[in-house]
Amino acid sequence: MTALTLAVLARRNARLRRMGTTDSLTGVYNRTGGDWTVRHYLEAHQNEPALVMAVDIDNFKIINDVYGHEAGDEALCQFTRDMKETFGQSAVITRNGGDEFIIFCGYGWSRKAAEAIDCFTEKPHIITYKGKEIQFSASLGLARYPEQDRDYRNLCIKADYALYGAKLNGKSRWQEFDPDLRLKDTRTQLGFNLTDIGNEMPGAMAVYRADDRSILFASSTLVELMECDSLDDFMKYTKMSLDRIFPDSEKAAAEAAIDRQLENPANRHRFYFITANILTKKGNLRPVEIRGHRSHNANYGDVFYIFLYEKEQKES
Repeated sequence: MTALTLAVLARRNARLRRMGTTDSLTGVYNRTGGDWTVRHYLEAHQNEPALVMAVDIDNFKIINDVYGHEAGDEALCQFTRDMKETFGQSAVITRNGGDEFIIFCGYGWSRKAAEAIDCFTEKPHIITYKGKEIQFSASLGLARYPEQDRDYRNLCIKADYALYGAKLNGKSRWQEFDPDLRLKDTRTQLGFNLTDIGNEMPGAMAVYRADDRSILFASSTLVELMECDSLDDFMKYTKMSLDRIFPDSEKAAAEAAIDRQLENPANRHRFYFITANILTKKGNLRPVEIRGHRSHNANYGDVFYIFLYEKEQKES
């Protein structure tokens, strides 16, 4: 009886330890478990080369805002599966919170490691949510043990600086920590995301795909301009297509005006400007000026970035 009781207690304690050291959603280590595991590894393998990588999902908030938090959770789970497949089952993966992860690999720099990192950042990560394929990309920052530091926490900080350098240079890429970089708290300078910027711009902002007009991002100002109660309300009203903001009678004319400007050989930067009416959820027509730019994105193909400014109504 005593042996049985001890066995039950041992299993329960092991389960509690796992619960206290792993992330409940993705199954990888949490900060406590990851730090403990890596520190013990380094104590047993002093001076042996290793890699510390900080990674996250580019524009993760857009997935949550457009498709919902269930889609965001599935993206995080797929992201961790891709990490294990790319960097090996022996890699120590830690979820720091949100979409931020640290990967510790007990091997040094090599051509194979470079190819794995290239693959992880350049190829899209894919989930299927409610029958719709959602693609997203990743950015990565790298620091090396023991060349760039012997302290694991310092290496994580250096990898994090490299990660934000990669994001500053365009995302969907990786960057190694520059040992000549003077460390200072520049992360706040780089910490703006698309939602922060879009919601503070002096105008309504949207990003949408050129091929099917599906909306990738809409600012809170656009939601208000369309007289919708929330972003979800806006997405339901537009059925996630930017064409739905225009009255049917004006869609063809607006598209023709945009095409004429974009096809002009002198318009090298593919900017355009039109005036049009938008049809709000409450049935009101609002005249707006729209400034747009067509650009190519590695994950979404050709994408439009647009700003809408409501025209002042002239008093009769």
